[in-house]
Amino acid sequence: MKKIYECIGFLQKAKKLKPEYDAGIDNDIVNHPKHYEAAAVNARFEPIDLARWYSFAIGNAIKYILRAPYKEHEKLDLEKARFYLNDWLDFTSRDCECKELSSARHVQDKSALLVSIICFKAANKYLALLFDENAEITTKSVKACLEAVDSKIKELEHK
Repeated sequence: MKKIYECIGFLQKAKKLKPEYDAGIDNDIVNHPKHYEAAAVNARFEPIDLARWYSFAIGNAIKYILRAPYKEHEKLDLEKARFYLNDWLDFTSRDCECKELSSARHVQDKSALLVSIICFKAANKYLALLFDENAEITTKSVKACLEAVDSKIKELEHK
């Protein structure tokens, strides 16, 4: 078994095998990928625990925002988040003030959702912007988040 780990380590160093595709050794790439678990360390929730409550566009933006700092290609994940934030704005119309409605229906669902939002807002500056002071997503908060994501992408392009 030690030889297998040495071989995988060698291949990873040689950039022939990315760590997230290491055949599942110490990384369940389907159910609990390391980049999602890393995003959950401070919040004690995985990104899916928050993303599942929202529309496809906002859910995907949340996913990419949360995992970006923990992946090799932060800029690429932020570009994907930017795509979904723009998609949401285009779908809701940039000129009106719209709210993203959560699919949480039950009182206990909303409690879990609010705890998740509070934890993720504390751990991630983009989500702190995406969710306004009332833990809601609005056109204004999406635009603020998008502006911060754009700024970070530009910063990463100059590195």
